[in-house]
Amino acid sequence: MARIVQDGRVGIDLTEVSTVPQHALGDTVRADTGLYIYGQANGAVTAGYICKYVEGTFDFDTMTTAESGSTATNCGIAISDIADNSYGWFWRGMGSEECYITGVIAA
Repeated sequence: MARIVQDGRVGIDLTEVSTVPQHALGDTVRADTGLYIYGQANGAVTAGYICKYVEGTFDFDTMTTAESGSTATNCGIAISDIADNSYGWFWRGMGSEECYITGVIAA
């Protein structure tokens, strides 16, 4: 599916993965498919998986069932497979309906 960046920034590939940062950690862009945030994988993450992240450091790791439901958690969904310590984009949602886990994820 094409993701077209709509916020005036040109040349951003939301599927790009890199071993060196291509944007500032925590950068966000709005596309026709929602809001995306740039971060670093803290452990390998798989495309389509829900990942939690730390505000300020923007390091993402795959959320587990044990972590979900205890408190509202910042999260995003990995757009691409991202190796440990590499950088990429995570989908946050369609705007005000950003992704937060407030319940339990089933195993």
